[in-house]
Amino acid sequence: MRVIALILLMAISVVTPVRHAGAAEVPVLERGKAVDQLFAEFGTDTPGAAVGVFREGEVLYTKGYGMANLETAAVVTPETSFHIASLSKHFTAFAVLLLAHEGKVDLDADVRTYLPYVPDFGRKITVRHLILHTSGLRDQESLMNFAGLQGNLVLSQANVIELVSRQRSLSYAPGTEFSYNNTGYTLLAEIVRAASGMGLRQFAAERIFGPLQMRNTVFSDTLSDVVPGRANSYSRNDAGRWERTVLNQESFGATGIRTTVTDMARWANNFITPVVGDRRLIAEYTRAGTLDDGTPLPYGFGLDCLKIHGADSVSHDGAEAKFTSTFIHFMDQKLSVVVLGNTAAKTRTRAEQIAGIYLGVNAAQGTPAVESIPQRVQPSQQQSASLAGLYASFGAVLRLEYRDGKLQQTRSKDAVDVVLRADGTVDFGDEARGGGEYYQVIRAGNGTVQALQEGRAGESGRPIRYQRVRAVDAQRVDPKPYVGRYRSTELDATYSVYLNDGKLEARSLWSSKPLVLEPIYEDAFKGGSWMFSHIGFERRGGAKARALILSNGRARNVRFERVQ
Repeated sequence: MRVIALILLMAISVVTPVRHAGAAEVPVLERGKAVDQLFAEFGTDTPGAAVGVFREGEVLYTKGYGMANLETAAVVTPETSFHIASLSKHFTAFAVLLLAHEGKVDLDADVRTYLPYVPDFGRKITVRHLILHTSGLRDQESLMNFAGLQGNLVLSQANVIELVSRQRSLSYAPGTEFSYNNTGYTLLAEIVRAASGMGLRQFAAERIFGPLQMRNTVFSDTLSDVVPGRANSYSRNDAGRWERTVLNQESFGATGIRTTVTDMARWANNFITPVVGDRRLIAEYTRAGTLDDGTPLPYGFGLDCLKIHGADSVSHDGAEAKFTSTFIHFMDQKLSVVVLGNTAAKTRTRAEQIAGIYLGVNAAQGTPAVESIPQRVQPSQQQSASLAGLYASFGAVLRLEYRDGKLQQTRSKDAVDVVLRADGTVDFGDEARGGGEYYQVIRAGNGTVQALQEGRAGESGRPIRYQRVRAVDAQRVDPKPYVGRYRSTELDATYSVYLNDGKLEARSLWSSKPLVLEPIYEDAFKGGSWMFSHIGFERRGGAKARALILSNGRARNVRFERVQ
């Protein structure tokens, strides 16, 4: 028996690893140990994660770490069922693409062709816009938070449809920007129903999961589902103890799938040897999209299209309650990595690290090219003073201050020198613009600085522009013009804005806690979280505010009119 065991061990250790050309070989057993080390923090008293690594239909490595259920001491295994949140989106997009290839959905048709309750905004929103997150529709999660619900209500499919039907404006013109958007994918689920006659749960079961023998995968459209082997999600409370973090999501399309690492192996193989769809469909499915004017996006059919470790890949992440998930597929290497967690398990970071182990990453590969950096120039006092000021983009701000003969960008207590370049751009001393930030200076005809615009496009497909705004002394802001009650018919919600111990606060009937409004610039405040990153008021001169306007990176200009 010892001889047989030794022969088997030798056979396993010489399996050829998946790797980049020129990379050092790593024995199979050592790769497994390296993966295990990444999850060493998870044990019998913590939640954890499940991992799968697959190549060309072959399972290279699967394992569970930590506990699926702290109450029953059930351990995580490759068969544990996880809620995968936004990782569901690429299945929804796949379902729509299947219908498109069958001639049942036109990707470039107006969504109102299938869903007539979507308002006519005066601009055509296509099915493709929904898929690419370029529709301009406001995000459902932001709208629910703006209504004051802040995660303490179960969000159903009907809720989202009602929200959409009440909207009267968009964040931007369809096809002109990218903004990650859950609303669009909830509507895609409804397009599947309209085009196929089946709900997304049934369609996916019959057309995708069934043929792929993904027996433990389902689009769950109710929190009351009984799920064998289900993982619960957990987070640490302020006292450092683990506590349940409960899902409140019954909408689906943007989210909703429960699956296992074992089932994801079968899904990964469909990228290489299609059982559902064909190679032509898979090629379209894994291709990045564009804005309407042809500007390339790093996103396609529910998948990020990125280079990771220098290799072309498609991937997506998910995070909801405290479930976290990441799926990465490397096109040329035919290698897939999935990490599913039931706590904040840094699944993206760990998935990329695992991919590096199995690709045999050469550190020299995938290094971004460093741009030729224009020379520094010594600005005059007048040049520096002309740039000093506050610049804002929906709550994100850049503050440039000229003091002690220096122009500096100030973030909290930190201050960084602003560098002017020979080409007229500015940065903050970053000499590696291949991965750094820099800004074009936008001037009016008279030379006055109006804005700073990022030097390269972000995920939106376009550079972010920070408009110059009038800074205020927070201690001198008169709060009285903002006090009052404001109502949005789009959200059927009302906010009371009032003074509490000299500070301006706002809350709705359903708010779990008030928003504390901190001045940013004239008539603009932030509310203590990314979701409420920009709380604006519309008023003229010193008069009372006529409206309260909420915005963040996923929903802009939601208007509440003064009613009292």
